[in-house]
Amino acid sequence: MVKRSVALLVAGLIASGCKLSEEGPVPPGTSMVVVYSVLNTARDSQDVFLERSLDGTSRFGPTAVNGATVTLTYQGNGPCDVPEVKLDQVVVDSPLTHVQGGWYTTTRLCPLSAGDRVALRVETPDGAVVTGSTRIPGVRAALAQSANAVLPLPPSRSTVDRTRDTITIEIDPVGARGVQVEWVSGFTGSTGRYSWVTDATQITVPITLVNPVDEEVAFRAGEYYTLTVAATDTNTFDFMRSGNDPFTARGFANHLSGGIGVFGSVAPVSYYLKVTAPQRDPREGVYRVTGQLEGTAVDVTWDVYLDIIGGGASVAYSAFVEGTWVDGPVSGSGGGGVTQDRWDAILVSPTNLGPSQGIVYRLNGYRAPPGTPFPVRVDYFKDGIRHTGTLIAVQVAR
Repeated sequence: MVKRSVALLVAGLIASGCKLSEEGPVPPGTSMVVVYSVLNTARDSQDVFLERSLDGTSRFGPTAVNGATVTLTYQGNGPCDVPEVKLDQVVVDSPLTHVQGGWYTTTRLCPLSAGDRVALRVETPDGAVVTGSTRIPGVRAALAQSANAVLPLPPSRSTVDRTRDTITIEIDPVGARGVQVEWVSGFTGSTGRYSWVTDATQITVPITLVNPVDEEVAFRAGEYYTLTVAATDTNTFDFMRSGNDPFTARGFANHLSGGIGVFGSVAPVSYYLKVTAPQRDPREGVYRVTGQLEGTAVDVTWDVYLDIIGGGASVAYSAFVEGTWVDGPVSGSGGGGVTQDRWDAILVSPTNLGPSQGIVYRLNGYRAPPGTPFPVRVDYFKDGIRHTGTLIAVQVAR
């Protein structure tokens, strides 16, 4: 009888023309206040970003929450003259979601130590209230070592070889739920950011690592990296590891009341890495670039390393850039591409935060044999006007 009923139901569905792949209208949801805030014990300023989630009726993305009253209350045992501070709204585009507005910040929160608690309260202009709290984690001791030596804490730079080195980091956390590992390239136009969380207190990071998704090396020779290991509280750990899963119905782990998102904290320890490799290709080595731009003398060296991924006629490269540029001393990373007879380069203005706020200089020219100077054209935009110039480059070492 049961089998016959099922058969009749299936037949009825087929007869009615119902398809499993058909899409029907989705009922509107409820828009909620979304909070992104992770307090950082290594920073003087603390930030909160607010937006509203989609409700299913808008054709556009999430919207920023402006005009809110955002309060942080220090609940620790340390000295604190002003335990409660109201954050100031600043007019910037969020780097998280590219939504305009919704950014709140303060430099007045009392210093944070392991075991302290901080409470968050958000009141929006339309009457929504979101609350949360975090217990600050800490780090008793941290040790990082490569195949060559123990890596000192900043501001020192440690040199590692991407063809052979592996970094092992041991961390002794205090009051932490997990550990977040992150490394960021110093050259904003290149490799970018890698980040994950774990509940392990010993982490091994091979400098030879290759991302299996996009087949890019995680550490490129010729670039500086900031490698950070941070103890995380429960809120941050759960936010990083969880998400909505349509198959298991296990959803996002939320620790806020009246809204969703994260209000957590981290205690970071950072290391600065200079990644090198053997230079075997004749196009690798040190190039010196000299001349004048805007009436200012420039004199920089580019220590070039080819990317091991790719090949063919044109190969990408990264380079350590040292010397004097238009706006002062530069000590960082650049990059570009090179063929047998052409040399291209990109340099971000060293006194600014990145391409969105600084000046991007694009250099290109036809390579000459080592020791022979060749002209390099420079193109850049400044104050909305395109500028050009000519410098002289020469490969001085291999």
